[in-house]
Amino acid sequence: MACSCPASRSAPPHLPSRAARHWPRNASAIARDLHDLLGYSLSAIKLKSELAHRLIAERPDRAQEHLADILDIAGHALSDVRSLARSYRRLSLSDTSHSAKTMLAAANIDVRVELDHDPLPEEIETVLATVLREAVTNVLRHSDAENCAITVRQTDDIVKLDVVNDGATHRPLSWDCNGVRNQAERVQAAGGTFIARHVGADRFHVHAAIPTAA
Repeated sequence: MACSCPASRSAPPHLPSRAARHWPRNASAIARDLHDLLGYSLSAIKLKSELAHRLIAERPDRAQEHLADILDIAGHALSDVRSLARSYRRLSLSDTSHSAKTMLAAANIDVRVELDHDPLPEEIETVLATVLREAVTNVLRHSDAENCAITVRQTDDIVKLDVVNDGATHRPLSWDCNGVRNQAERVQAAGGTFIARHVGADRFHVHAAIPTAA
């Protein structure tokens, strides 16, 4: 199924001519960043809230742990939004992988994480971390996964990210039009390639490869 994405909207008539010329581009960039930043955090907050709600009566100690996590995630989300307002935000693959593993494990998904790469330029690491956040968000939202593998490997002058999960039998290829489009645009802008596809009967594979050489 092809992804059908809406065309850019016209600029509001009250904007000055200079702002009007830049409005579609700027609005699209802001919308993309907000989607990528908040989609992951809000999915994590929703998951942790559901777990806390189920545990509050019989395991109040565990519920308190999830509530503490919610406060931490909300704080990071606020920091992300402030970074967006400053037009720059750096994401770490190591931190994002750890957070993703925690989120997926909380949803009873068996997670395998393998990171094997040299220190990366900040821009490339941020792009890959953003792709990973979106991939994990969609594992939680659009599959009945029991297993998920997250791998980052570097060979010569290319670094590759792969996220593969099962339980994706009923996930359409356009599982999140904005998410797929956003990540493809980011990776391609960095000179790389992006693929999101079904593999076999029930697996879904997100792949991003970006050259590290200038």
